Amino acid sequence: MDQSGFAGRYKVGTRIYTGFVIVLFLLVAVAAIGYRGLAGADSSFKIYADAAGDAVFAQTVQSNVANLRRTVVIYTERGEGEDKVRDSIKALKPMLAKMREGANTAAQRTDSEKMIALFDSYTAGFDKLAQLRVKRDGLVNDKLFPSGAHMREVLSDVIANAFKDGKFENSARAGMAQEQLLLNRISVNRFLAAPNTKYIEEVRGRAGKFIDRMNDLLPLLTIPANIDRAKQIIEESKAYVTLFEEIAGLTTEIDELVFKTMAGKAREFGDLGAAYSGDLTTNQGELEKQSGESISRSISLALIFSGLAVLIGVFFAWFIARSIIRPVEGVRKVMAELAEGQLEVKVPYIDSADELGDMARTVDALKVVSVEAVRAGCGLDRVAANVMMADTHGNITYINPSATAMFKNAEADIRKVLPAFDHTKLLGRSFDEFHANPAHQRRLTAELSTTHAYRVNAHTH
Repeated sequence: MDQSGFAGRYKVGTRIYTGFVIVLFLLVAVAAIGYRGLAGADSSFKIYADAAGDAVFAQTVQSNVANLRRTVVIYTERGEGEDKVRDSIKALKPMLAKMREGANTAAQRTDSEKMIALFDSYTAGFDKLAQLRVKRDGLVNDKLFPSGAHMREVLSDVIANAFKDGKFENSARAGMAQEQLLLNRISVNRFLAAPNTKYIEEVRGRAGKFIDRMNDLLPLLTIPANIDRAKQIIEESKAYVTLFEEIAGLTTEIDELVFKTMAGKAREFGDLGAAYSGDLTTNQGELEKQSGESISRSISLALIFSGLAVLIGVFFAWFIARSIIRPVEGVRKVMAELAEGQLEVKVPYIDSADELGDMARTVDALKVVSVEAVRAGCGLDRVAANVMMADTHGNITYINPSATAMFKNAEADIRKVLPAFDHTKLLGRSFDEFHANPAHQRRLTAELSTTHAYRVNAHTH
């Protein structure tokens, strides 16, 4: 019966190499999966780091815009820091462009484009603010303040001249007009410092009182030059109020522009910036989740393939060892049985195509030879002639019962010549011990080609 099985179809080396290649393939697969997992995790972490960097960058942009707004307010109130504002605008434009280029989603791209449009509008608003501020400051510094100072100087001269001439009523009324002028100028400065409609009404009211005091003074004046100067001051006061109203209109326009229009755009910009940052934060959470899932999948696959590699490696080790050990053990058992003379035993695995099959077939051939030898031995055991056999090395391998009986009967005589002779210990000994010239016998057996008969005499000489 063929006991070779599936493994017996292949050489032992083929089996070992096949198992090694399969396990090696699995190990390579584990390494590839691990590398892929690490590469994926590295890519995810890079994307996550980029998203975190984008979030920080977006916060920086928002912070810079907030600083810009504060600088604009300071410029509006004090007229200081225009260069700082324009430097901030110059620095923010490429930052906003970078935000748009780094947008990863449609929402981020849309928000960044809206933020750029709002910033451009805010910048245009500041350009207009700068123009209005220059115009207003020019009116205040070049016209309003000099006009107020001029009216004060004229009234001071009128008061001094009237007091000098002893016209104390004129001096008193001129002083009352000058008081209203000073109060009016104070209201103007209050408005310029903190624009409020109540200060506008104060300026108008005190300008009216100033004109009333000047009209009370006019009838008391007798010198034509003083009369002309008083009338000039009255007209100049009217022009002063008109100029102030124009300045107040510019100031109101500036406040509307800065604290409503530009502030509204800044708030909208801030809302978009918050939405942009929120989307980045959301993406960070998703990326973190994806990275964790990717790493978990890679670890799971690596563990699965590692487990498979171990199981398959163990299986192949067991399978290959079994495919070798079982035939070897079977052949060894047969050889032991043959050595014990059990020639009827069947040699297994003789149909295997591997080296173990070759060994089994060799043992089977030896078995056949042994059976034939036994059969021959059985025939010689029964013949009356004395038969003794030796191998090619001259070692005695067989003595039939007739020869054994002969040597037993002649043992006493033979010991006279060979004292160590023992008929029970002939097997395995060299026949050279029985010849005076062993070399001669060796030549005879080496050159033997036909039947050779001779007589052996045991003697001392």
